[in-house]
Amino acid sequence: MYLDESMKIDFKVPKTLEGVIKDIDRSFYENDDLKFALLREDVESVTKQSCINGNITSSQLDTIFRRYGLR
Repeated sequence: MYLDESMKIDFKVPKTLEGVIKDIDRSFYENDDLKFALLREDVESVTKQSCINGNITSSQLDTIFRRYGLR
């Protein structure tokens, strides 16, 4: 499990992505390795789709990916 707390998500994200982010953060703080691993895949796919749809910028995608060790 990896979460870089210096990468702040202080920008507006779609509700679907917001929910996934809340869930993965909770699983990290609860030390739930399995749930974290599964949600990491969700973060990746939902974040990419949000960027493709124009709901977040590529810079914001990069911030989210760096927060969860995807970059």
